[in-house]
Amino acid sequence: EIVMMKFPNCKRRQKVNVKLTLSYDGTDFYGFQAQDGLPTVAGEIEKALQKILGEVPEIVCAGRTDKGVHADGQVINFHTSLDKMKEYNWLRALNSILPRSVRITHCEFMPEEWSARFDAKAREYHYFLVNQRFPDARRMRFASFCYYDLDVEQLNQYCKYLVGEHDFTSFSAADDPSRTKIRQIYKLDTMRGGDLVTLRGIGSAFLHNMVRIITGTLLPLYRKGEPPIRMKEILDGQNRQLARDTIEPNGLVFKRVYYDEKEIPQ
Repeated sequence: EIVMMKFPNCKRRQKVNVKLTLSYDGTDFYGFQAQDGLPTVAGEIEKALQKILGEVPEIVCAGRTDKGVHADGQVINFHTSLDKMKEYNWLRALNSILPRSVRITHCEFMPEEWSARFDAKAREYHYFLVNQRFPDARRMRFASFCYYDLDVEQLNQYCKYLVGEHDFTSFSAADDPSRTKIRQIYKLDTMRGGDLVTLRGIGSAFLHNMVRIITGTLLPLYRKGEPPIRMKEILDGQNRQLARDTIEPNGLVFKRVYYDEKEIPQ
């Protein structure tokens, strides 16, 4: 018989759950998720953590971004036994190792069970369109280009049909692995600031390429003067062939993750 000895004065070393908020220029990365032999955001973070910890912890992210997509408010977390380092020192250490295209903007220690992905209540994405006669070379890394005039009030007439809980099969990539295509969209609208038009989407989660397909469908519907109800017909058809092309990734930015339902704009 094996007798388990108890040592009341010995404490099990607690792991620290580190939450990081980061921004990145996704132009030169093959998305967020680590991939062998390809530059990715997670790959750069793993290399930095390897230098600090001597090992690579499991990284959980709030939402994976595709090749060429940027982020202002991506959130990740990981667990580590390194419990001596302060939150601010994590910022300094990681930013001193990471490439300039990836920056840690906030660090916070969370309860052990907290998850960047599963505790997220909503995600916010923006798609940026430079709306002028000729493209602006300095902004084309972070925005798409639209030469014909965009009326945001009219664009919002199309957008309103996608707000709420719907099956977004029509606006999902063919290779999306989700078991269900039903998503809750809290807000979908367009805004203008000078010659920059922004499509803003806030939802519980988004399917693969969903924001880019919505944008790539919205623009030709608007340009051809099709009635806004056409957007609802595409949605209700639950068929990817009914929607239009997937617009290029450079205009898409993962803006924010909401962990408090009270903060979600309605």
